Amino acid sequence: MSGDGKPSFLAGGRRYADESYFPDGCDDYAKFFYIDSLTQDSQGFIYIGSQWIRKVTPDGCVSTIRRDKKDPVYGLYEPFAFKKISDIVWASPNILYILSENKVYKLDLNARAAS
Repeated sequence: MSGDGKPSFLAGGRRYADESYFPDGCDDYAKFFYIDSLTQDSQGFIYIGSQWIRKVTPDGCVSTIRRDKKDPVYGLYEPFAFKKISDIVWASPNILYILSENKVYKLDLNARAAS
């Protein structure tokens, strides 16, 4: 929302049933199914919680935060997956606290491999 209360577009688009699902991208090429929670850090990055943790840059590029563990079949880094994220809180530089299934998880973004 702008200072005068008008909404503006940052990132996200629609996904249709017959499309391949590549969730990361910029502008309307990024895909979201739903958003349960979000927070913003002091650098302007927005962190979105749904089943995965997504990071949105100030210029509208979206990436899924992944862990340093490869999928054995596809060889891709796996995202941090949760059944449902109830809340996500930015606590300090590169630290996120995630509430999921009545548990609090601490995610240190510096401790993971680059995605």
